[in-house]
Formats: sequence, C-alpha cells, structure tokens
Amino acid sequence: MKKPLLNIVIVLSVAIVMIKCDVTKIADIIDSFINNKLGLKFYQNYLDEESNIIYKKSLLDKRNSEQVLNKLVKSVERKLDERKLALGDLKRIFSDNYYLFYETKNLSDSCNIQTSRSDNICILKRKNSNFVKTPPVEVTRLIKANLRKYEFIKSQYIGTEEGLILISSSNIQWKKEDDPRYQSWYAQVTNRNGKDIVLIFDNSAKTGDRVQGRKIQWYQVEAIQTLINTLTDNDRLSLVAMSSSSIVSPLAGEHCNGSKLHFVTPNNKKLFHKFINQLNPLGTTNYIDAFNTTFSLFSSSPTPKVSNIGTREKLIIFLTYTTPHSDISTVEQFFKQSNLHLSNSIPIFTYAIGNNFHNKTLTFLKEVSTQKFENTKNTPTSRQQGMFKHVLNATDLKSELAIYYKYLESSSQNRETLITSPVYDKSQGVLVSLCSPIWIYGFIGVARIDVSFSDIFSDIETFTSSQLSSYPMVIDSMNRALSHPLLPSSIHIFNDLTYLTFNLLEPQLSSSQIHQMISSKEGSFAAVTQRIKSRGNSLYEGIDVDSVASNYYWIMTKEFGYKICFVVTEKDYLLDVEYKFSDYPFDYHKIRLGCPYRGTVILRNTSTTKLAPESFVDPFEYLNTFESYSRVQSYKNVINGHTENSLFKNQIIPSFGISDRLDKIWSQLDNNYQTPYNFKFFGSKTGLFKSLPGFELPNIFSPTHQPWYKKSMFYKGKIVISPIQRDNINVNWVNTLSHVVYEGRRNRQHTADDNTLGVVGLEVNMGYFYYTIVKLVPKCQLDQYSCLMIDESGLMISYQRGAKNPNSISHYQHIISLEPRLSTQLVSAEILQKSQCFNILTFRYQLYWRVTFKNDKYQGKFFTIQRIRNTNALLIIIDRNEEKSYENHCSVCQPEMADCLRNVECQCPCYIPKEINSCQSAQKDNTPICAVEVLRNFTSNSNAATGLCGRKPECLGNTKEGCKKLKHCTWCYTKYHQKTILRELNCVIPVKCKKFLRKGGSSSIWGGISGGIAVGSVFITCNICNFIKGYMEDIVWRPSLDKPPQNLP
Repeated sequence: MKKPLLNIVIVLSVAIVMIKCDVTKIADIIDSFINNKLGLKFYQNYLDEESNIIYKKSLLDKRNSEQVLNKLVKSVERKLDERKLALGDLKRIFSDNYYLFYETKNLSDSCNIQTSRSDNICILKRKNSNFVKTPPVEVTRLIKANLRKYEFIKSQYIGTEEGLILISSSNIQWKKEDDPRYQSWYAQVTNRNGKDIVLIFDNSAKTGDRVQGRKIQWYQVEAIQTLINTLTDNDRLSLVAMSSSSIVSPLAGEHCNGSKLHFVTPNNKKLFHKFINQLNPLGTTNYIDAFNTTFSLFSSSPTPKVSNIGTREKLIIFLTYTTPHSDISTVEQFFKQSNLHLSNSIPIFTYAIGNNFHNKTLTFLKEVSTQKFENTKNTPTSRQQGMFKHVLNATDLKSELAIYYKYLESSSQNRETLITSPVYDKSQGVLVSLCSPIWIYGFIGVARIDVSFSDIFSDIETFTSSQLSSYPMVIDSMNRALSHPLLPSSIHIFNDLTYLTFNLLEPQLSSSQIHQMISSKEGSFAAVTQRIKSRGNSLYEGIDVDSVASNYYWIMTKEFGYKICFVVTEKDYLLDVEYKFSDYPFDYHKIRLGCPYRGTVILRNTSTTKLAPESFVDPFEYLNTFESYSRVQSYKNVINGHTENSLFKNQIIPSFGISDRLDKIWSQLDNNYQTPYNFKFFGSKTGLFKSLPGFELPNIFSPTHQPWYKKSMFYKGKIVISPIQRDNINVNWVNTLSHVVYEGRRNRQHTADDNTLGVVGLEVNMGYFYYTIVKLVPKCQLDQYSCLMIDESGLMISYQRGAKNPNSISHYQHIISLEPRLSTQLVSAEILQKSQCFNILTFRYQLYWRVTFKNDKYQGKFFTIQRIRNTNALLIIIDRNEEKSYENHCSVCQPEMADCLRNVECQCPCYIPKEINSCQSAQKDNTPICAVEVLRNFTSNSNAATGLCGRKPECLGNTKEGCKKLKHCTWCYTKYHQKTILRELNCVIPVKCKKFLRKGGSSSIWGGISGGIAVGSVFITCNICNFIKGYMEDIVWRPSLDKPPQNLP
C-alpha cells in the first residue's frame, strides 16, 4: 500500500513542478513584452543615466507646508478679487449710466440664442410688466465690452424690481415664465440670511375644486415649486400637507427622517418637488394637527453650526383654502397655549386663497399672522410680526408667494457681494455666481456674473505631491467639502452636485478636531487618518486603505468664507524636475487640424502627445477654447522656449523632453500593427500622454484618471495586466500591460517606495494570452481541462470562450459570472473574499472581491490557482470532469452594476441594498469611502482611418486597390522599352506617369492623360499634371476596411 501512495505523491509533485515551470515561462513572456516590446527597461535605463535631468525635492515640513498653503490661498483670493472687480465694473456701467435709460414696453419677454459668440445680449421685460427703463445702445456696448475684457466671465445678468432683464452670454435661454425675482440668486441678495422654513399647505378634499379649469391643488403646487426655487442650499425647509392628519415631506422614504428641516440642496429640491406632485387631496383641514407638527419640526431641528457670520431667520408659511374643521375658538385657544414654548418668536406668513372664508375666519387668520392673541406671559418684544394676504384669485398665488422674502425684517438691507454655491450647468459645467445689489436712490435690482468653479480653484484641484498622498481641500462657509480627493474634480462632474460636510470625508478626525476647524479661521493639528487608494476601476475592483500620520493646516480666505486646508503626509515631499533640451518636434494629438478627412484618424508610424487639463495654468480656459492650428503652434513655441510660458504649469515642460526618448526607443522596436500588441503609450504624473500609433482624444482626457494608471500606482513595482476592455479607439478587445516609470537613480536600484514619473503601457489583443497559455501549459491542450487568467479582483484577463468568440465579451467580466462552480469553491475556501465601500456620490454601498491566499499556489478540489511572477495576474487550471460533482451557489450576474441579491453569498460586484440618504450628516458605520471613479473617455469610432495626416505617404509599393485610397497617387504606366514596348504599372505621383505616342496621332495607353508630342515612331515621356504638384500637403489615407490591411505604407 505504501508503494502506490509514494507513486501518487511523486506524480503530483512532478505535475506541480511542471505547472510551476509553465507559469514561469508565461511570466517570462509578459516580462519580455513590457521590456522588449514596450521598451520599459531601455527607458528606465535612460532615466537612470541621463545627467541632464535634475530632480529637486522639497520636504513638506511645517515651514514648506505653510508656504504651499499660503500660495494656494493667495491664488484663490486673487482670482476672487478679479471676479469681484468684474462684477463691480458691470454694476458701475449700469449705475453710472442709469440716467440715460428710457422707458418702453416694446420688449420681448423671452430669448433663445445659442451661438459661438460670447457677447450676445438680450434685453427683456418681465411677463405682464408694462413700461420698464431700458438701456440705450451705448450702454449695451459697454456691457458687451465688459464680457470681452474679463474672459473668465461666462454670463452676465441684471434683473430689476421694475421688470428689466438683461442677459449677456454665448448661450441665452430665457422663457417668458421666468422671473429673476423667483430665482435663488436674486432672493439671496435681497435677503442673505439663512432661512429655516416650514410651509403648511392645504391638502384637504376641498382643494380639488376647480378655478378657471384648474384644481386649487395645482395652483398651490405651482406656487410652492416657485418658492422652493428661490431657496438656496443654505436654507432649510420642511413641507407639511394639511388634511385630517398632516403629512410631513420625507426626503427618501424610510431611509431619511422626515421629522426635521432639511437643507435645500439640488437633490433635495427634486425630492420636495416629487413629494408635492404625488399627493392626492383628501379629508378636512386640521389646523391644530398641522401647527402641532410644525412646532415639533422646529423643536427637533436645532440651528446648524456653520462658520459663516450671520443669523438665521425662522418662518412659518401657511396656505389655506378652507376654514378649519374645528371650532375657531378651539383653534384660537390652541395657538395661545402651543406657541408659548417658542415664545411666539417665529413669524407666520398666511395666504388665504379664494373667497370661502367667513369674516370670523379671516380675522382669526390675520391674528395668527400678527400674533395678537392676549396672553400675559408674552411680552410685546417677544412677538414676531408676520404677514397676512388674502389672495382672491388663485392665479395670483404664485407671484404673491414667490416674493415672500421681501417681507422679512432683514430684507433689502444687504449691500455686499456674495457668491453662490457651485451648481452644474449642462452647457458650461460647474459654475459659481457672484451677485451684488444695485442701489440708486433705493434698491433697484441685482447684478450677477457666472464664472467657472474650476477656474477659481484650479491650483487646488490639480495639486499633486511626490507620493500623491498629501492633498489640499476646499471647505465652504457651511462646512461642506467643495474640493477633495474623494470627490470628482469639477471638470469631471456631469450632473447635479451632492454636498457633503467635510467630516464625512475625514471620518478619522475627532469631534474636538472638527470643532477646531469649524470655529477658527486658521490653525493646525496632527492626526492619524486614512488614505484611500484605488485598485483600478474602483466600481469593480474596489479600494485599499492605509492609515498614515498627517498634519492638517488651514486658512480662511479674506472674503466669502472659504477655508483652504492642506493635509500633509509625514515625510512626503514636492518634486520639481528640470531638463534642458533643444527644439523638440512633437505631433499634437489634434491630427485632423488641416486634414480633409473628418473621421477618427490614426497616425500609423508617428506618436502623438496630449496634455491633460491639469497640465495647463488655466484648465477651464483650455477646456473651453477651440484648438486651432495657430493655437497648437503656440503650444510648440512655448515648449521649445521660443515664447514665454503663460500656458502650462512649470512641471509639464520637462515632461516633453523626458518623454522624447520614448520616440527613439519605440522606433527601434517592432511596430507592425498586425502583431498581438497595438498601442504603446506613456502617461506622466504631470498630465502628458504620448501614444503610438497617434490618435485624437477628447480635451477632458487625463492619463492620471485612467484605470490602468491607478492600477499601476497601486501595484508599484509589478507588471499590471488589466481586465478585458476596448482598445484606445474602441474597436478591439484588449488587455493593457502597464508599469510605473521611476525617477532616475544612478545605481539603477528601484523599490516600490521610489518616486514615480508616470506609467508606460502596451495594449495586447485579448486572445493572445489564452493561446499562449494553451501553447505553454500541456494540460490546457486537453479537453478535460480549462485554463484562464484573472486579476486579484477576480476580473477576467483571458479565457477560452472570449478568445474564440469576442462577441461574447463585455467590460469587466467577473469570474463569478463565467465560472460559478469554481467561484463557489473559492468563496468557501476564503480565497475569494468579499469587501465593501461607501459610494458618496450615489450614497450606496458597493460590494467587490479580492483574491487572496498564502504562498504562490493553491491546490483545490478540482482546480489549481497560481500567481504569475511579478504581476497582478493569476493562472487557474480547472479539471472539468472533477468539477461536475460540485454544486453552484452563485447567482447569475448582470452585465452592469446592479443591486445585490439578498441572502446570496456569491454574486458579482454590485450595489448593496442598504442606503444612506443625503439628509444624514455622517456615516453610520466605519465602512471606508470608495475612491472617485472617472469614466474612460476615449474616442469612440469603429471605422477609424489609419493615415499620415500632415505627411505624404509613399505611393510606390502599394497595390492597385491601396493606390486608389491615396488621393495624391495614381495607378499608371511608369516604365517602357522602345523596342519591345514592355510597360510596367505602379503606384506613383501623377507626374511620374508615362504617356505613349505614335507617329501621326495619339494612342492613349492610359486614359485620362492626353496632350503628348509625336517624334518619329518612338515613344516619348510626357510629364503632365504638373498642376497636381500644388496638391494639399496634408494628406490622409482612408481605407474602407475596419482594420488596416497588411501592406500599410
């Protein structure tokens, strides 16, 4: 019995050794790809040896950290001052020339202009207004000139109490129903205090009555929606629907507590609108229950602690269409007793709608508003005067309710400039508005300019330290984080913003530290806090968390209450790279400039260079400016030192010289497009992106936001293989191989702790790895076994079905979706381990997986899993015969992220059905926050043309079919022999075509060429078509095939 057992052990040992050897060969091929095909080792050696590259490091100690912070604060303050000056000039133009204005009623009440001109102007009047004072032409010219003078202005607005509306912008859309008085920026200037409002509205069955064809209910809905739009995110609101029993507006059903006031954020505005639109009128009007609910709301909503200076005003707004179902005397007694605990300190604005009221009821409603109930416990000084309006015509309710803020005690007293919270605009991105009141013998109206948020805070949003672990953040006067590494930068926001308090993003800070930051204008402290590191695409691959010793420094700006905070990791430093180089010729990625072809173009044998928005001094200006040929030439002049640099950040200039060596390295490597490897690329930490073949990218593209870049930074020192995804032009399924590039060291010894300059990468056709595995691993050639590669997140790198049928592939396929039995065993053995993080943008928890096991190999019941040396990839070999006897407990996966199934242990990455709503101020557990995921934004065109735009491809050597695709080439006779009359056809430029002539006439051998000269009976050459010599220099080759043919020029 012992001998057979010994034989089995020997056989297993030999099999394991063989598999290990096979995996070693796979690792060698991957290593060869990254070093010999991509040229990593040659490039790293160059950086190690190049003496012209100088690395200057500055340790971020207390002194240097404070210097960085002061520089960032001064940058923000300077830009805010410039924008305030621009607004002041707009006000001055209006005020100084107001005496020139003339009265007219011949103005439109709507405007719709969308052009490329930035200085369009519309002069409108408010709907239903009669005569308004209008500026003459000379004043409108000055307003246009102000927009041209300050290029950072996106739009200019002036709205007056009288009804004038003046808008200057490239994109003007103003509907006749619009009124500046009904908008938050106008209301905020008129009354800048934060407001806490409870709005009670009649939801009894009686509001189903119709007036002029519409239900009273819808008049109320329209009016309430208008009022909500006047509120800012500094205001708090709760809605109480009054019927037999009151209904308080919930913001997210069971997930959010409705019994308190909530800030009117963009998301909450939508929820308030949804609430009032879903109600059905029913029951009677229970005044007592509605006001009981209202008083409870104020009691349960203490004044928020914010760092801005100023008071908050409390207000009850009461809309009613019917008399109370209780006796008036009973309701009066209730008010006398129940409002005592609030000391009658909250004014009540009452709007009685229609003529359904008895005189006694109207008198009572007036007394409710004026709070004139007799009560010895209330002194006159404790009462807050409210307001009563009897709105006889329901159609007037909207206009009456929308301007409620004018009747508050603090209204029309403000003379200061204020800045709004950031908002997202579909055509102009994330904007903030600077607004200021116009006073001319009294309050006239409001002036406003819109500017880009990213323009003001660009230095903060694009700041990077050496180790990428120190960062600045922006906190507004309401203690909300406007800029933070865990939030998307403003140029990558494409929807309404979600406002979060900064302590939600810094959960390790103690309550005393948070209070210190809120209460002081500047300061510092030390703390041990988290750093969230993305493992690639954080949506599917998750995150990792490090705890690091940090120092916090902050300073408040002199105006507008912004706090700039700098969080510094101990022993982190700033790195400046200097590199002196002569003229550096580079091809910018805007290949189509000057080309007749308007599709996607690929430069076959030439690399192109793209700069990320963060590479520019003014990212906002770069993203919003058309890149013409002359502008690209200005880039080149700056890079080569021919003109002064006012465009780029200083760190980007050396990146051009350093990356130049890649062109030389790549030119010496095999660049055949038909090989398994396609695009080579380099992304620098400063935002430079170089690709071969060259192709065009959208302006918003940034290499540092791509999953391959984040993944390489996470696995520093390893060769990183990406999950299956589309290539750079969205045509083929590929795997990306990438590796970090380190700063140069003379000893050529590098560790994962070294500073990085960027990431180099190579795209490999998806099926290559599968067929390589089959070739090198004998077991994989047998029908009994299946072999596949995954990464450490469980995402598929290569597998049989995908290699043989690319149409079955989808992005980020997980092993659970393809191998459920295997995944069941991996989960059971705790090799596939579940993790989760909290997505602060969707307010949902995300589930993702990690593959982890001891040593380099694990032998399962019917499978073997083994790490591939120095990579993030794992090889799995499955015995299909043995697998059949095991059960599957995994769920069927959805093609995209879906909600997780309850009580299912094994399922693909998904959203856990446990939500936290934005009304909550902090997380309820210690789940780490997910890293920001920026979607891959490559050019999408499956019929991309391969060409040499800007260079003429060679004609000679092309086939007849290929020649037809080259506009400057012709397929014609090029050689002849006078005696044998042998002729040869070739692809050449037209002037090299030969014409054959006979005595006595012309015989055209090649139709289309005419006008030869006959000399005897010999053939002569006629050089014609010289006019084609002036043909366009910028030629593009346009194949009709999706893939380039073999005989590329």
